[in-house]
Amino acid sequence: MKEVSARSLDYLVSFGERLSDDLVSFALQDLKKKSTALNGKEVGIVTDSNFGESRPLMDTTKIRISKTLGSLLSKK
Repeated sequence: MKEVSARSLDYLVSFGERLSDDLVSFALQDLKKKSTALNGKEVGIVTDSNFGESRPLMDTTKIRISKTLGSLLSKK
């Protein structure tokens, strides 16, 4: 049996998170609320490349999230 790489395992483990992004967005849309599903990468979360034990790069993440959310919230 072939071993799973740390990168592949991270992707597999994140499946629930990626699925819940869409589910929450769809639920809000059903309530007639505007909603855009964003995963961590799309919203601007940046981590080091230490698969299996990565840590967020907080300064970069704060800047990117502010830009992403600011752009989304300014749309009408």
